[in-house]
Amino acid sequence: MLIHDAQYTPEEYRGEDGPSRQGWGHSTFETAAQLARAAGVGRLLLFHHDPSHDDQAVAQIEARARWLFPASEAAKEGQTLELGAAPETRVA
Repeated sequence: MLIHDAQYTPEEYRGEDGPSRQGWGHSTFETAAQLARAAGVGRLLLFHHDPSHDDQAVAQIEARARWLFPASEAAKEGQTLELGAAPETRVA
């Protein structure tokens, strides 16, 4: 599982929807999905949603992320995660 900041849409990040957010210390769901795919993770959890985004905006971000990486999910307030133990590694 990759838990990744996804505060902005690509359009917000590039400044197509308000001021550019580049250099503000946050990322996009698009970048998160690309990294999840490159890393070969099984699941992507998007967190740190922009306070100006309502539930509908977060749902749209989640849907767009799933188009890029199907196992994407937007984190929700109060959500808990249960992770399994890592498999044992045998050294030959």
